[in-house]
Amino acid sequence: QENLPLSSNTPGITKECARLCKDQGADCPAFSIDYNGQRCFTLDRNTQGRGDDLVERDGSNYFEKICLRGKIENCRDKVWAFERVPGRKLEGFDDKIIDQVPNRRDCEEFCLSESSFPCLSADYNLVTLACSLSRETRRTQPDSFQPSRDTEYLENSCIATEQLSCPYKRTDNAYPRYLDTIVSRVTDDIACEKQCTFYEDFLCRSFAFYASASQCFISGDDTASAQDGALQSRPGTDYFERSCENIFSSVEETENIILDTETEQTAGQTLPQERRCTFGRLEYEKTTGYELIRAKPYRLYSRRDGGITGECASRCQADSKC
Repeated sequence: QENLPLSSNTPGITKECARLCKDQGADCPAFSIDYNGQRCFTLDRNTQGRGDDLVERDGSNYFEKICLRGKIENCRDKVWAFERVPGRKLEGFDDKIIDQVPNRRDCEEFCLSESSFPCLSADYNLVTLACSLSRETRRTQPDSFQPSRDTEYLENSCIATEQLSCPYKRTDNAYPRYLDTIVSRVTDDIACEKQCTFYEDFLCRSFAFYASASQCFISGDDTASAQDGALQSRPGTDYFERSCENIFSSVEETENIILDTETEQTAGQTLPQERRCTFGRLEYEKTTGYELIRAKPYRLYSRRDGGITGECASRCQADSKC
């Protein structure tokens, strides 16, 4: 395994790793990050046709390229476009159901192009091929986020940061385990909160302020995505994450709409993403707490300071072996 040269010495390699993976084209269909060792790896395959190879692994995130078309302007310059959770669904909050959607990517595109309501998440059923769109998420309706063997939950990460008006809740003496980037020379926790609230490269879900070093730790994960593994103990560091749970249910205020797309856009599904993304844009799905087994990893980069996700993604794009 060999490290690749960094484009900068700035802490936080998540964005850089994503860029490098895209630069490598078809040689990097996916990459992973080991947050415990602060390393990222290119992978020689993705989950297409091998979904069972995606298994839970605490402290790791899996990023897969996906070709998105249509209304994708809000996804530009985002490190990842969707958060993906295998085997889960948001129960009872379907605002629109679209039948016979041939693949997960098309379901994500329907969410991005929805105009009658802000689509914040979608459920894709691998057996029935139904795509259910919702204005709610696992964070606004956590009690309705339920196991579902044949469904994948997809949360829209291309929304504007101002759409997240949730207040922050505090945990003392802790910091985010899934650390994506570090901002230095931050004066206090209020300034750190502003860094998170207005962070543009991805939706900042949580942050921590380390007063002794004037550092702000930024993460795209929280206890909703990483559960009990979201936090690590660290004296003198204050952890904050958004509290977005809705008090009132909207399930009775909406009516499901059933559409039928039949077998639209099924051709070429077995081709590599780069070969069938002529009219789209390659983005990433992030799957928190998972790894792809039986894939051959190739180390992109490691940094002991933490915050490597962007760097790993960009390195994967630029490395021909990724």
